[in-house]
Amino acid sequence: MTGESIHWAGMPDPRVIFHSDDWAAIPFSLIWTGFFVFCEAQAFGFWGAKPQRDGNLFMELWGIPFLVMGNYFVWGRFLQDAWLKRRPTTPSPIVVCWCCKKGGGGKPV
Repeated sequence: MTGESIHWAGMPDPRVIFHSDDWAAIPFSLIWTGFFVFCEAQAFGFWGAKPQRDGNLFMELWGIPFLVMGNYFVWGRFLQDAWLKRRPTTPSPIVVCWCCKKGGGGKPV
């Protein structure tokens, strides 16, 4: 079609696993997840000289979203990246805007 151009053709390099921002993201994700693993272990009573469960349901449930985020930080983003590289890309949508005139008709812009 007229006015269209190809900006990029091909596929991402499947060999690239690590990116430039991973030098900070990997240590942060390990520290984040490790911290909340120990917090959850404490909440469930697996930690300490005399392990016992104190029954604080709020603290037990509070750490679960942080553990889920930590797992995504550690390995989920690599799985998502691999999935996105293997799936076929869809063509770009063509957007047609219709402008309304006083007569009620419209024409594509």
